[in-house]
Amino acid sequence: MSSWLDKTLAKLLPSHTQHIIACDHEGLLSYPEIIKAIEGRGGSIIRTSTALDARVRFELEVRDVDKKVVLIINAPYQPLPDILMDAYLVNIGYKDIFPYFDPKALVGLSYNALSALDELRPYDTLGYDATIRFQLENLYHIDLEALSKYKTRERMLATLVDIFFQKYPISAPVTAYLKLIVKPVFSADTDRLFSQEGLKEYLQVIWNLQADGADSGINFSDPLLAKSLGNLFVMRVLEPVQIEQDALEDIPLSLRMGYYVDESAAVRTRVLALTDFIKSRSVSIQDQPYEWFDLAKVIGEVYYLVLNLNNPEVTLLVLETLNELNNRFQRFVQHTYWSLFSLSGSRYPVVISRVLDYMQAQQSPKKALIVIDGMNLWQWYAIQQELAEQEIVVNEMATLAFLPSITAWSRQALLKGSKPDLEKDNSGEEKLFREYWTQKGYQNYQIGHQRFGIEKPVNEGLLVAASVVALVCNDLDDLMHGAVMGDEQLLQDTQQWTRKVGLVGLIQLLKNNSYMCFITTDHGNIEASAASILPMTAKNISTSKSKRHIRFISNEQAEQFQKGNPGLAVKRRDSSLYLTDNTAFIKEDKVVTHGGSHVLELIIPLGVIE
Repeated sequence: MSSWLDKTLAKLLPSHTQHIIACDHEGLLSYPEIIKAIEGRGGSIIRTSTALDARVRFELEVRDVDKKVVLIINAPYQPLPDILMDAYLVNIGYKDIFPYFDPKALVGLSYNALSALDELRPYDTLGYDATIRFQLENLYHIDLEALSKYKTRERMLATLVDIFFQKYPISAPVTAYLKLIVKPVFSADTDRLFSQEGLKEYLQVIWNLQADGADSGINFSDPLLAKSLGNLFVMRVLEPVQIEQDALEDIPLSLRMGYYVDESAAVRTRVLALTDFIKSRSVSIQDQPYEWFDLAKVIGEVYYLVLNLNNPEVTLLVLETLNELNNRFQRFVQHTYWSLFSLSGSRYPVVISRVLDYMQAQQSPKKALIVIDGMNLWQWYAIQQELAEQEIVVNEMATLAFLPSITAWSRQALLKGSKPDLEKDNSGEEKLFREYWTQKGYQNYQIGHQRFGIEKPVNEGLLVAASVVALVCNDLDDLMHGAVMGDEQLLQDTQQWTRKVGLVGLIQLLKNNSYMCFITTDHGNIEASAASILPMTAKNISTSKSKRHIRFISNEQAEQFQKGNPGLAVKRRDSSLYLTDNTAFIKEDKVVTHGGSHVLELIIPLGVIE
């Protein structure tokens, strides 16, 4: 629960009275998260907009009711003394919760944007313009000083792309402020640039113009604009343009994402462009989980495409690029990973143990968690293609598996909603799942858990009776451990499984039963090559099928093994060792497995379907 939500509830819901009249003329109490929190504390909500309506509804629906009622009036209001004898009056607005910001400049911000602002504190109380500038610099990471100094069309477009295609929707006050800066540069085109769809259409038109040799009035080689547009092509917001091979060779690498030569070469061109994009991000990416999550879709797509491309030269390039990215990812793991478990999951589940918290925070009365054991980013990309063909819209997210990335612990973390018990496996996962939701107020009959797969369809009766369910499939994990020919075999197996398991039908069934769906896994997997085999003296007490993780009988033995094998890319956590590169403890040439901290094992997909 965010701090600003806590402060709002503390002001709104005093413990000494049942009935509250809240004057909310700024609309602060309109956020669904606040409404749910009020109801979660036993309060029912009545909304009204006039003094007369408030008086009538108080007499009919509030005064004699023996429970907590919050009567919200969206205007200033002074109740008569007889009402105040039976109700507590609260005047609430942005200034009460965000005292350092101008309230008019906060109107229209999303709940998540306000939560981010609540974690920041300016040096002094800010006025209207200063509050907007603070938002632009801290929520959207815009360099206003440079924007004011270099008023070029290219910089303006790059700024607008960075604002409109990120996680915080833009508010009316911020829009009005930006228009004052942009209008002198773009004149008549200004209004169409201030919506995501309008900006997308404008960029596609001028991109097509310059591809045809016409003067678009824009220098697309500008570094800031090229980077911003590259992101849009990567995310398929903008569509590439077909050109001749000779023309493509003259185009800078930073812009090639926006072109292709012919359909047969389009996949190769996109793989190379995605690879260049990953290389550039490997250099600039910070130790922030959301930056890594933004890369998840790109990693999944490029790996899936190159597996289908069957081009050894390009495959080697992709693998080398991912190895470089993984080296950078290991620094993120070392510096940041374990601190992330203290973060709340209600706004975003950064780690796997916060996925249930995120589910619980959503408004849907029925929720289904689909767990596909051992699914990595490129397998999720393959599954998404089938979902997209059936026009199933997925909100793509990502989270981090538990480390070491073995089923016993990461599955516990997922279905327990907290760190796992390292002395147990995941055999008690249903009990853990039921305990979590029971603590959230659900009755046992409202909670369901089932293993399903190709040979075992989901029990439809369970979906009718329950309000929250976990549906767990181990098929992909079994296929992964049996892929003796590596990723090429796993690709074929994954494609066949996707068709046979009927995931599309399952999602349609869940939607027909009014479920909001959350699709994830407990860990990813990688194709690994032989690094070392365990000596007979190493007492590995782990029961995992993983070939990239060892759990010794003591911390001392783990430390001794690590020191005795300085050539291994291995890290230790207590009595466990796990590999960080793409190697494994095997005698064979290669194996598809998990258990380590590779980017393909630790970053896992989370898809949300309304």
